[in-house]
Formats: sequence, C-alpha cells, structure tokens
Amino acid sequence: MIQSINISTKLYVGKAKDFKNHKDTLLELISLMPSVGVENVSKSDWLLASTFDRLYLTYFYKHIGNSYMCDLMVKLKADNWNIGKTWYQQYNKGSHHTYHNHAKTNFTNVFYLELPDTNYKTIIKDDSGEKISYDAEEGDIITFPAHLLHKSKPNGDKRKTVISFNSNFLYAQGENNDIQNKFNNGV
Repeated sequence: MIQSINISTKLYVGKAKDFKNHKDTLLELISLMPSVGVENVSKSDWLLASTFDRLYLTYFYKHIGNSYMCDLMVKLKADNWNIGKTWYQQYNKGSHHTYHNHAKTNFTNVFYLELPDTNYKTIIKDDSGEKISYDAEEGDIITFPAHLLHKSKPNGDKRKTVISFNSNFLYAQGENNDIQNKFNNGV
C-alpha cells in the first residue's frame, strides 16, 4: 500500500533580466523558424529535428536562460544545473494546449515572451488537482515540478509566445559531501 503525505509544492517566478532589450530580437529570430503547428498550438518547433539550427535559442541562453538558471541554482542551493529540451510555442486566437506533464525531467519552465493578457498564463494543477494561483506577466519565467499537470487554455485575440524548457538541478554526491549542510533547517 502506498501512503499519501501532503507536502508543499513550490512554484518559482523570476524576471528575465533586461527583458525589454531582448523581446523584439527573440520574436524576430522566432519568426525565421519554419511554420509548424503541433496539436492545437499555432506554431512551435517541438516537432523539428534537434539538429535544426535554432538561433533564438542561442540568443535566449546567452541573454536570459543561463542567468535565470544560475540565479535559481543559488536559490535552490544546488551545485549545478542542466537544460534538456527547449522549444517555443505561439498561440493565436483560440489555439491551446491540453493538460499534460513532462517526463524524464525535474522541472518545467515557461518564459512569457508575449503575454498581452495575464488571464492566458499557464494553468497548473497541484498534486491534489487544485489549480495553483500565482502572479506572472510578460517577461517572467515560471518554474515548477515537471510532473504537475498544466495547460494553456484557448487563447484570446492577441498572440501569446512562450519559450519552454525542461531543467534539472544537481547536487554533489560522495563521501566528502554533506548535502545536509546546504539547507538551513538541517533536513
């Protein structure tokens, strides 16, 4: 028998550094990508081969992604981090993404590159199925446990663009490392 014990789940929200200086460049680089839809999402590179040159990703990592991940690594008291798959999604009027989660990763991240109406931010459910309430706006990156169900409801009149990525935070292991000391509460 498996016992259920309630624990708190954290969702992290951070501001992309110098977002306004990078928004137009990222959107321009995304506009150069082939127009490929996936399920009910208007445009995404999810189905493109991993070898396809994604200039927007190089720019994103250099100017936003790496800095955000380093800041979150410090907050989580981790020793290192890595990013798995990264992709963008654009939602025109009525396009959406049904509830899903992400396998083989610890965290899912959503960078709101275009979010003209915060009513269309990602909907996330906790382990009990309740919607998680959070504040986020254009230029924010949210990070949450990848096993949580989440979706994008049918979009409004103005386009929404996100860059999503899966990530892991790593902790050193070995006889000489006492991970316990990394946490203030000694757990």
